[in-house]
Amino acid sequence: MNHAEKQEAVARANARRGAISDAKGPEYAGQADAYKADDSDVLANFKRQDVRWGYDGSGLSSAFLYFGKHLDSIETYAREVKALLAAGDIDGAHALGLKGEGIVSRLDDARNYIDLIECLMLDALVHEDKTPVSYTLGTRIPAGYKESSKPGVFIREDTQEVGSDAIVVLRDDECSCEACGDASYT
Repeated sequence: MNHAEKQEAVARANARRGAISDAKGPEYAGQADAYKADDSDVLANFKRQDVRWGYDGSGLSSAFLYFGKHLDSIETYAREVKALLAAGDIDGAHALGLKGEGIVSRLDDARNYIDLIECLMLDALVHEDKTPVSYTLGTRIPAGYKESSKPGVFIREDTQEVGSDAIVVLRDDECSCEACGDASYT
């Protein structure tokens, strides 16, 4: 597959994923078949499940659980298709890809869960920068961060760096290490 073919495949996958997300989104928001208001919490389903299962209500735990279900299916497919291909059973490998929801649907759902997990992280303020540093963007220091002594690693402005080989980041108000003399360090 060359670059243009890859770009086309990714564009088709993104179109499928967008359609799936649009179709399932209102259900996740708890609104059956259509959004009732623009300010609906499109992540409400995950947050309700978190509360139901005794987690913090951020939705992250339930989203990771649902995402794991898709990963498990993808891993099962990979093991089984490998065995079929090793046995020369191309027809069986093709049929396996269509079994149940189908592997393409599982891949699409897994990709959508990655997007949903990022949205939940943003919503819970676990991940604060909506435009993180990316190798495609070059080096940019996110707001509220500073460069560490390790290239490409950024630390919060309110932290102190300790160590030389590894980056150990300590918040000034939560330090528990030998460097500051905390006796509870083990």
